[in-house]
Amino acid sequence: MINTDDFKKRITEMLSQDYRLEFLGDNLEEIVHLLSDTKAEKIYQWVQEIVALNIRSIVVGSSKIYKEWKTH
Repeated sequence: MINTDDFKKRITEMLSQDYRLEFLGDNLEEIVHLLSDTKAEKIYQWVQEIVALNIRSIVVGSSKIYKEWKTH
C-alpha cells in the first residue's frame, strides 16, 4: 500500500518551479491507498516525462473543477 504523504512528496520533489501542482479530488488518500507499487511507479515515470517535456501536461485554464475522481 502506498502512503499518501510519501506519494505527494515524491511527485512534488520531481517538479521544478515552472509547474504548479494540484492534487485533484477530495478522496486522494483513498485513491492512493488503492495503488500498487507498480502503478505508483508508472505515475512517477509519467510525471518525469512531463518535467522532461517528452509529453504535454494538462493545462487548466479556469477555476472550474477538471474532474470528479471517485473510487468504487
